[in-house]
Amino acid sequence: ISPFGYYVIAGVAAIVAAGLAYWWFRPSLDTNTLTLGGAFLLALFVTLTYLLFLYALDSGPENVVIPITSLNVAVTAILATIFLKEPMTLEKALGLIFATVAVVLLSL
Repeated sequence: ISPFGYYVIAGVAAIVAAGLAYWWFRPSLDTNTLTLGGAFLLALFVTLTYLLFLYALDSGPENVVIPITSLNVAVTAILATIFLKEPMTLEKALGLIFATVAVVLLSL
C-alpha cells in the first residue's frame, strides 16, 4: 500500500471512529455550530498537513524534511505567545533558538 493510500484509509477510519464516538457520547456533547465547525476545520487542516508532509517527503531527502517538520513545536509556541498571550521566558526563547539552529545544522 502506498503512503497516500495509507493516509486515505486512516482518514476514513478516523471519520468512522468520530461518527461512532459522536453517536455514543451525543447526550453529553455540546454540539453547537461553532464546535462542529471547528472540528471540521481541524480535520481538514490535519489532513492537509499529512498530504503536505507526504509531498515534502516525496520532493526532498528525509534527513532534511523530517528535522524541518519537527519544528512544528516551535511554531506552536510562537503562535501561543502571539494569540494566547502565553509568556515567553528567556529559557523558552533560547530553547526555540537552539532548536532552530539544531535543525539547520542537521539539514546541512
